[in-house]
Amino acid sequence: MVRDGRSPGRWRERVRVLRRSGWVRGVRAAAGRVRRAFPLTALGMAVLAVTAAAYAGFARPRVDYVIQLVCLLALALVALAVLGVVPAAVRVLVLARRAGAAAGAFQVMEARQGFASLLRLPARVLPRVEVRWRWVEPRGFRVEAAVAGPWLEERAFATARADVETVVREWSVEDAFGLARVSFRTRQRATVRVLPWRGALHLAPLLQALSRGEDLPHPAGSPTGDRADMRRYSPGDPLRLLLWKIYARTGELMVRTPEQSISPRLRVAAYLVAADGDEPPAGAARLALESGVLGDGWLFSADGAAEPASVLDDALALVARSVGFRNRPAGEATGLSTFVAAAAARGQRQLLVFVPARPGPWLVQVAVAVRRWQGPVTCCVAADGVAGQVARAARWLRLPADAEADGLFPATADRLGEVCDTLRRAGAGVVALDRAQGRALVAAGTQRRAA
Repeated sequence: MVRDGRSPGRWRERVRVLRRSGWVRGVRAAAGRVRRAFPLTALGMAVLAVTAAAYAGFARPRVDYVIQLVCLLALALVALAVLGVVPAAVRVLVLARRAGAAAGAFQVMEARQGFASLLRLPARVLPRVEVRWRWVEPRGFRVEAAVAGPWLEERAFATARADVETVVREWSVEDAFGLARVSFRTRQRATVRVLPWRGALHLAPLLQALSRGEDLPHPAGSPTGDRADMRRYSPGDPLRLLLWKIYARTGELMVRTPEQSISPRLRVAAYLVAADGDEPPAGAARLALESGVLGDGWLFSADGAAEPASVLDDALALVARSVGFRNRPAGEATGLSTFVAAAAARGQRQLLVFVPARPGPWLVQVAVAVRRWQGPVTCCVAADGVAGQVARAARWLRLPADAEADGLFPATADRLGEVCDTLRRAGAGVVALDRAQGRALVAAGTQRRAA
């Protein structure tokens, strides 16, 4: 419907632009600060309004001393709650800033396993006052307060990888009856690196899949592994391995032995794609880096990285920071082509790409990079299990959302099959892994295992 030549869509666009404007955000932020600093809760305001109305409209005109006494006691209770909460909030603010300044500078934890502790407060701030807080920024952390002797220790749990530099907390100081509450926010400079959860990937055939063809025969021997070397005979050696010609010439018994094998430097170039459902492949990338699967001379990068890494600590930092480029222009494998060119120039021989089991714009970028790479390519597709037809039919129950809230990222069989088939057609070897159960996955529409 159009009125006065202006469509509803144009009005909605103007309202959207108005909401994004700076002064609107400033007004909303100021209103939020006033609301948090207002010392009365909804219950306290209701008690205050009902008590004032009862006192002025009923008890005083009728000279009912009993109701007047009850109203005065209720007003006194609200006043005492406010007078107890406001000084407690000031003390908590001072203690929080002091404890935040004294906290450690750097902490490392694992998603869904460990926790970070950046704050310790006295267990008893003021009597009959409850203190609670949560992390506003960054999101995705669940905060609990654990009593450790006379201290109240903060424990922050994460369900996915993250790279934290600043923590914004929202504090709430409330009385025991819920009549008064003062909220405020504090900012703390802290560095917390949350590494992705590895799950049961150490049980998966990742090591065997990525290390095939590692050993080579000695250059002096045959590629089929002939017994090219020899040593002195010792009791127990089979007589069929004796070298009789050498015995006839020198008088010493010698036997054939297998040639010595050497393990060349793999020189793997590995890359992590930041896209929807990238938490399982991030766990696989972490396992590959920490377990030494990549061999010597490896090179690692991820979406959003300015420079590739060749040191373990730097590579793990890139894995944690890549989560900030998920669903952004700098993500979706946009940096893979540049990394492939730099890796080829440095002499890397193999390409290993960690990708999610959900198709997206990154799939085209990876397929192009696979076709351009002059050498073997392996794509590691990881997910937290494969959801069946029942889970897809019950999408209205929000089962996938609940799983992702717990840090699990399952894939559907058809999406996994689409990713694996596209990568295979591009010429890559595909390894599909289940991070939660530590097993190989079978993509839909394929007759052989992905690993």
